[in-house]
Amino acid sequence: MIWRVGCFLVVLAFVFSSAKETRVRIHLRQPEESKQKIKEICKDVSSPDSINYGSYLPQKEINALFTLNEEDSLQQWVASTSLHARFNGDWVELSGEDSHVELVMNSIPVHVASLIDDSIFVRSRARTAYRHQRPDQSKQVISPLTTPRTYQQAYQIPKISSHPNNTLAIAVMLAGSGFGLALDSDLSSFAHQTENFYQPLEVINPMNVTWSQPDGESTADAQYILSISNGSAVQVQAWVDYNEIDRYILEWAQDIAADPKAALVHSNSYIGLTELEDFPSRFGPDYILRCEIELAKLCARGITVVTGSGDTGAFYNQNQFNAFYPSTSAYVLTLGATMYPQQLGPADGNWPDANVTVHDVNQLCQSFNTTCLDPTPDMIEVAVETPGRGGWSGGGFSAVVDQPDWQRKAVKSFLNEGVLPSAKLFNASKRAFPDISLNGQSIPILFQGDWMIVSGTSISAPAMAAIIGILNARQLHLNRPPLGFINPLLYKMAEDHPVAFRDVTQGDNFCNFGAGYNATAGFDPVTGLGTILVPEIISYLDQIFAKRGQ
Repeated sequence: MIWRVGCFLVVLAFVFSSAKETRVRIHLRQPEESKQKIKEICKDVSSPDSINYGSYLPQKEINALFTLNEEDSLQQWVASTSLHARFNGDWVELSGEDSHVELVMNSIPVHVASLIDDSIFVRSRARTAYRHQRPDQSKQVISPLTTPRTYQQAYQIPKISSHPNNTLAIAVMLAGSGFGLALDSDLSSFAHQTENFYQPLEVINPMNVTWSQPDGESTADAQYILSISNGSAVQVQAWVDYNEIDRYILEWAQDIAADPKAALVHSNSYIGLTELEDFPSRFGPDYILRCEIELAKLCARGITVVTGSGDTGAFYNQNQFNAFYPSTSAYVLTLGATMYPQQLGPADGNWPDANVTVHDVNQLCQSFNTTCLDPTPDMIEVAVETPGRGGWSGGGFSAVVDQPDWQRKAVKSFLNEGVLPSAKLFNASKRAFPDISLNGQSIPILFQGDWMIVSGTSISAPAMAAIIGILNARQLHLNRPPLGFINPLLYKMAEDHPVAFRDVTQGDNFCNFGAGYNATAGFDPVTGLGTILVPEIISYLDQIFAKRGQ
């Protein structure tokens, strides 16, 4: 909804929670010095070479950095409206009976309108919900399956006992169509049937939204975060929020930043809007840059955000590559997807009968008339490229977000040595992604009591979030800080301790567009720095903190 007050065009997020109550979030302008300061703080606390590495800021200090001098007059105006209000530094959310809210917003005084960031606009239009449908065909093409055991073997994931301050979270972004959080019965049954860890999710629901049935995204995320983290976190949260166009990444990040006890690691698999086409037209010209500031705030607090790079390769649109956001964020760890060559050569298999029950992972794979993938150290991974099944590992360069310092050397090496697409298709000075990759091919999940197969970076991202949760548990047990924004550490590790990575040099992400990038030695915008070996990451962390006396 748009209001014009005097000379000011006021464009605000208008969120309907019911026919009678309306919530509206007002995004306030952010001083340039505050935006620059939060970027500097993030760099300082996340750079392993910094003396302040791991010295994160509390939420109150970050809020104070963005609180406007005019806050008193804003609060006086809000009090005069008799609406319920939530303040958090650079935004305020009003709620009340819809006609009352509309009356208030149509009479914003000029001195208040001047405090509003009018470069952000949104529309009340819902994104289509993601849900896996059980196939109608009785015969499916199924390759060897990636199970929780596959991740544990491939990346040598240790079991670390839980720590009371260690928490993980998955995003559950509702699309206004009734799909929402995974069924607890699916989570517990998945754990029982695959002999993995289970605990109920702690639901964080700041907007008190409701849903009628689960969706496949949150189901897959929760099952693999729980099974891979294997109890290393004392609590796994489901962070529920709207996924309507007016409550996408920006307000999700704002709500996390507003929580003084927010989880240390957040996994968000809900991507699919492009930088060049979707964001400018639906959100406003500066929406992505505003999101970057919100994500930088999380970095300054030591919070890790993980997402996938997408499953459509180097997505071609608008006569150039058109990347998805927040995959291109400079404050997010972005995961590509790999597979083993054995998963490219499909095996014919039947989907299990509805409501089939198995008692271990081997039985699960047998029920699909295929095998479990149990990798050995000599097996290599390649970039996912499976038309009609898992897609292609997403990757490329942002068109909006500048290239951060921590990846310049790696990207420069790729640009100098790699085989590149036409320079007209991408901006080599912008953020390159993904950062690393994990397996994302032929993965079983239990959805509404039925077993089915999913693939893509929507699985590799929560898998990595679980691994970071394990590493954080170890850090906290040793009285060390959590890893926070991990990207600068990973890129420095690739230089200093390259054995922590397994380079992926086969595959590409051309998808169906006839153009893209090739996996090559070193960093590439298909699989990033490659896959990981957790024991070597631990070894490198021990070296860093030993020098600091920790």
